[in-house]
Amino acid sequence: QGAGDILQQHLYAGAIAQGETLLAARPATDKEAQAALGMTRFVAAMERFGQGLHRYGLQAPRTMFMPFLSFPVPHNPDPEKITYEKFRALLATFVADLDAAQKTLEAVGDAPVKIPVDVLKLRIDINGDGKAEESERFVSLFMTAMGGPRASGAPVDPGTFPIAFDTADM
Repeated sequence: QGAGDILQQHLYAGAIAQGETLLAARPATDKEAQAALGMTRFVAAMERFGQGLHRYGLQAPRTMFMPFLSFPVPHNPDPEKITYEKFRALLATFVADLDAAQKTLEAVGDAPVKIPVDVLKLRIDINGDGKAEESERFVSLFMTAMGGPRASGAPVDPGTFPIAFDTADM
C-alpha cells in the first residue's frame, strides 16, 4: 500500500495515530512516506490542540479570524477548569507538535511528491473520546462553529474538495 493511500485511509477514518505509526515505520528515504507522515503529524497537532480546547470548553468568538485560535470546537457542556499553567502547556504542546510536523516535512526536500487528499473527508476526534464520528468531519465541525446547517442538526453533503499536495506544499 502506498504512503498516500495510508494517509487517506487514516485521515478519512479519523485514525490519525494509527496512520502515523504505519508511516513512521517506512524508511526515511521514502520521500512520499515522509510527506504523508508530515501531513499526518500536522493533522495530529490540530486534533490534539482541538481536543485541548474542547476539554477546557474554550471557543473563539465566531467573528474572530485567527485560523488556529478560532478552531471549530463544539460546545463542551462539562469543561475542566483551566489554569494559566494548563493553558501554557496546551500551547507548548501545540507548538512542539507543529515543530515535529515541520521537521518531517522539511525532510522531503526537493523530492517530487504529490499526494491527493479530499479535505472534506478528513475526520478528527475533536472531543477526545477515541472515535471520530461523522459529526467530527472537519467540514461538519467548521459549519457548526460558523452557525451553518450543522448547527441545527441538518444533514450536510458538501461534495468533494480534493487537493493534490505536492513538494511545494511541503
